[in-house]
Amino acid sequence: MKFAPNSYPAVMVLVAVLLAGCSATGSSTSSAPAPAAPAATSVAATVPVARTTVSTPESLGGKVKADVDTGNPFAAYDKFGITAKMSAVYGDPKGNDFLVLAAAIAVSKGTAQERFDQFKTELAGDDFKAKSFSAIQPGVLGGLAECGNGVFNGEDSGVCVWSDDTTTGFLVKTRADGLALANTFEFEKFRAEIEKPI
Repeated sequence: MKFAPNSYPAVMVLVAVLLAGCSATGSSTSSAPAPAAPAATSVAATVPVARTTVSTPESLGGKVKADVDTGNPFAAYDKFGITAKMSAVYGDPKGNDFLVLAAAIAVSKGTAQERFDQFKTELAGDDFKAKSFSAIQPGVLGGLAECGNGVFNGEDSGVCVWSDDTTTGFLVKTRADGLALANTFEFEKFRAEIEKPI
């Protein structure tokens, strides 16, 4: 997964992008009143929707998309039948705040696990040096999701990856910790702005 060299600044956090989501409904045949809906920890969070796709939002987490060329990081993924793709940097490359690099694909082939493993292998390479991945809750979009830590252009960065039946992606955030991105639900919010049900 190669990005255009020297096209983005040193400070960025990697967050892996996994396939999205779900909603679950149920009904009761009992005459007794239905129990109250469960809290936000509902099992629905792990049930994926039928299909999703990806797009490039003009802003992510309140940060505007930067005018940065990320090249073509998906040349090795054509075998999965890419139907949509996005890669962008968010934030001010000339500022002192963190940046976010996001990249994701929607596909018609391959398993969620196969694409997930390939993304993680490439993120562990020289570009990001991502390691210490831990499984996290994927959120309402479902699928597989893990976060870890890496180094991007000399900056410690948080890295998250996700994948399911129709999408796979990652996020990198500079000056951040990967698990913190999950625990604060930042990963879920970023992903939901990129991945949408068809």
